[in-house]
Amino acid sequence: MKRVFFVLLMCTIFSNPLFANIYDKTNEMCNQSSENKSAKEMLLDEGWEEYAVVSAYYKSNNWRDGDVMAHYGAFTIFCKRDLIVAVKSSDLKYKSPATKHSVRKGNYRVLGESYNARISFHGDALYFNF
Repeated sequence: MKRVFFVLLMCTIFSNPLFANIYDKTNEMCNQSSENKSAKEMLLDEGWEEYAVVSAYYKSNNWRDGDVMAHYGAFTIFCKRDLIVAVKSSDLKYKSPATKHSVRKGNYRVLGESYNARISFHGDALYFNF
């Protein structure tokens, strides 16, 4: 008897239009998870603040000119408290978490050029200023 009463009670609740509307709104809010957000939105939700967009350079061995500093691409710098990370700018639009590269601040002089930050990116040291 208790089981029948429980089933009838649940059917009554779930068939109520007010409950169904609340249930749909709750599901809609829950479904707006990280899979619907861009990598940039995910970083901002984690508490990172966008600081700057920089151009990164690396030491290239050009067979014609010898060693030169070559442009690698753009990185976006994010800060959170005392932490600084760089994220490849082109990766920020994708709907998956971006790889954060730890930024090392310092005074770097490479092939006559001065930089104040660097990251390790796929085995290469990339240098930039911000």
